[in-house]
Amino acid sequence: MIAAATVNLTLTVQLATPHSSVEPGPRTGRTRNTLSAMLTQAVISYRLLKRVTSLEYVMLGKLLLWISAIIFVSYGLVCLFSPVVPADYAGLTISSGDAFAEMGAMYGGLQTGFGIFCLLGALRKDIYRPALMALVLLVGGLALARLYSTLTGTESVGIYTHGAMGFEFFTALLAALALRLSPR
Repeated sequence: MIAAATVNLTLTVQLATPHSSVEPGPRTGRTRNTLSAMLTQAVISYRLLKRVTSLEYVMLGKLLLWISAIIFVSYGLVCLFSPVVPADYAGLTISSGDAFAEMGAMYGGLQTGFGIFCLLGALRKDIYRPALMALVLLVGGLALARLYSTLTGTESVGIYTHGAMGFEFFTALLAALALRLSPR
């Protein structure tokens, strides 16, 4: 896609640049005009390539924000209305009303709210970069804390922890890449 766009623009510039074809006249003028046309082609091709590449990273960022919004809102709502679900996944026991409220709030409310923030980042340009930064910091923080706890814990962990950690590291790294390479 990038190569095709660059080639099309290069051909357009070459056809539209005056004195780019062979015309009778002094040899030095033709060479200077041809060199000028080639330099113009190179500059415009570079600018287009840079712009297309930036747009691809914006698309990556928006796609990542959309997917994160769907995952966090969906899982958050499940956890909000049934706090037993995340407790069972993690092997926890809800033994009081406070524990039930805590699971609903942290797994349900917080994740739903974060998912809505990701959705706003995907939809609004002014929230796009802050939402990517939140993915890097919050989801990356979850991944690092989960890794630390896995390495320092005395018990082995199951598929839930490995799956969550993989998702968190992958999401944080992609968000960092999209944030770093997207235009400001």
